[in-house]
Amino acid sequence: MERTLGERLGELRKSRGFTQNQVAEWLEVTAAAVSSYERDANQPSLVVLKRLAGLYHVSADYLLGLEESPCAELLRRQEELVLRLQGVTEEFARLSAEYSGAPGPRG
Repeated sequence: MERTLGERLGELRKSRGFTQNQVAEWLEVTAAAVSSYERDANQPSLVVLKRLAGLYHVSADYLLGLEESPCAELLRRQEELVLRLQGVTEEFARLSAEYSGAPGPRG
């Protein structure tokens, strides 16, 4: 069963060891507002949602249930970087082989 925004917020807060008061202070809202988000009684504004994503170091997509992994975007970026690095490594190997047979400076 898919978790709600409130469930995800509560899990993230508890896993980081924050109180609702601490989160409220960070978000510049009341502790009652944080409680209402976690109970799915109210939805945070876009500004608050962005702050929540920053506080918990997750994407807004994860908070909204569009991504199942809190770091799906980071994993995608990592995969892209690995592919780019492989290309650079292959190019370096090609250039190294090409120039290894070239005559060096003569003195």
